[in-house]
Amino acid sequence: MNRKTLRSLATGFLVSALLTAGFAIFFQGHLPIKGVEVSSVLKNQDQELVATVVELEDENKRLQAEKEQLGKDLQSAKEQASQSEKSRKRDESKSQDMEKIVSQEDGENQDGEEATAEGTEDAEGTEDAEGTEDAENTEDGEGDATTQTFVISPSDSSTDVAYNLEAQGIIASAEEFQDLMAQWGLETILQSGEHQLSANMSIHQIAEILTGGEYYYIE
Repeated sequence: MNRKTLRSLATGFLVSALLTAGFAIFFQGHLPIKGVEVSSVLKNQDQELVATVVELEDENKRLQAEKEQLGKDLQSAKEQASQSEKSRKRDESKSQDMEKIVSQEDGENQDGEEATAEGTEDAEGTEDAEGTEDAENTEDGEGDATTQTFVISPSDSSTDVAYNLEAQGIIASAEEFQDLMAQWGLETILQSGEHQLSANMSIHQIAEILTGGEYYYIE
């Protein structure tokens, strides 16, 4: 046989094989392979496809669950950050309030110390002046035997001072002394400490001594 004849035979065998396979698949329902049928092949493919779909659905559910959990974790983290920020601002506000209170207390203490120092200086000046006057009066032979020590405590009000003066017999009327204090606004400038007073002094002289010279009266 020549080459052309062999080629024709090979082509014929191939076409026959294809026709046989096509007939077996489409009309007989099985492959031209012993023990292998088309339905079984398709069934296996369907099962594999179903298994793949189930796996994908499970994976999708797992991813959705992870997404929801991440969302919850993120929201929780935001709330914690917000609470921390509020707590920080609240602590800063309390710290600022405490600093203001401490500053005010320091200022009040300083003012009180200055006022006490000024009161002490005024009292010492008054005592020195009174001592000088007493010394001069003694030297001149004009000392007043009725002079007595009158004490004003830092907590005494002008009303307390007026009634203490009346009680010690230095003035005749506490109301008159209070009226004088109110008339000239002297209630807050009374000097605490010891003062040398006499019942022979006028109410104006007593007011001048007790205010450290802030009030004076020309008779």
